[in-house]
Amino acid sequence: MEGSFANITLGQNSWEDSNLGASSHSQLLVSTTRRENSRIAKEAYKQASSLFLTRRLTEALSILQPVIVPPLGDQADKESEVESEPAMIESASRNVRIKILSLYLTLLNAIIELGPEDGKLSFGSNVWKDIVNKVQDGSIWEEIVRVGYGGFEGNVDDEVVINLATLLLSHSPSQTTNQQRLESYLSTPSVARPEFNDPFEAKNGIDNNMSGRYDHPNSTTTPQSLALRTKILELYSLHVLPRNSEWTYAKEFINMSEVLDEEGRKSFLEALQSLEVEKSKDLDQLRRIEAERSKELEALQRLEAEKSSDLAALRSLEDEKTKDKTHEKPPATPSSNKAIQNPLRRTGKATKDPHTDITSRPIGSSNKPKKLGIYHGTISIISNLQNLLLNLTQSLSNSPM
Repeated sequence: MEGSFANITLGQNSWEDSNLGASSHSQLLVSTTRRENSRIAKEAYKQASSLFLTRRLTEALSILQPVIVPPLGDQADKESEVESEPAMIESASRNVRIKILSLYLTLLNAIIELGPEDGKLSFGSNVWKDIVNKVQDGSIWEEIVRVGYGGFEGNVDDEVVINLATLLLSHSPSQTTNQQRLESYLSTPSVARPEFNDPFEAKNGIDNNMSGRYDHPNSTTTPQSLALRTKILELYSLHVLPRNSEWTYAKEFINMSEVLDEEGRKSFLEALQSLEVEKSKDLDQLRRIEAERSKELEALQRLEAEKSSDLAALRSLEDEKTKDKTHEKPPATPSSNKAIQNPLRRTGKATKDPHTDITSRPIGSSNKPKKLGIYHGTISIISNLQNLLLNLTQSLSNSPM
């Protein structure tokens, strides 16, 4: 029995030794991969930062994307419900990770500031619009948490949080998402990720800040971490909350903060009061400007009404003139003049002798009859006799009695 028990104990020890060896081998592989990823990411940072300083933004983005974006097999893994391979930046050292993500956010800010014309010309319409949209709607925050920290929001480094909040303050029209993300970050504790612990670096005395461990990034145990946390509180209470008109809550948050000391609270409250007074002055000035614009608009509307009234009166006068013209007596035509001058021609009555008719005489002629020759006088007498006989015949035919 004792021999059997000894064999069982020995077997258990052998199994434990082999399991420990496998675990050590796995950690060694992870450590090697992490160091390699950190080396690649560090080289990418050097190249991208040089390109950024020379305003070669397109090339800088192309250098950073392979480090930040997960491998291409990510979509297939999502469809098969298998955990995708993380992005290279997630397993890089903390310092390299902070540098890469901070440069990436600064690069996005510069790309947006190019404006629509230059931005679309440099990056294409779709790429530039995607960058602008994910910054304006705040989805860039989720992207950073996912690719850089495995989805653990509490593990995001303070430096990266500051860059994220500043980017959204600069380009997001609404600070609601920024406020929600900062509140979630401040209230979420960091999560230890043992798969990124590196016993080789710890054994050889390598600084934990250079390792990939997810130590508590938002602690205040050192002067540097306290300064970073104070900066985050400043962005949240003096910039984000006022932009959302949360003045009362900002005062309460400052008074209840455990990070700020008495002097810090006093300084923050004074700054908040100054911002509120300035905001109130801006609102008063805006109201005055709006009142002036309203008065100018009313005056313009009155002028338009007067102009319309004058135009209507002018049209009324023109209509009256047109009606007067239509009611005027039309001038006599030449045919009607002839009918008036010679009424006897239509009735068949004999006309007067043109030689004795005053109207038939030319203007300036003498009233004395001209001397006619014997021939012309005889013809005139015969013509008169014919007219007299014709008239007499017509009168007898019209009145047989």
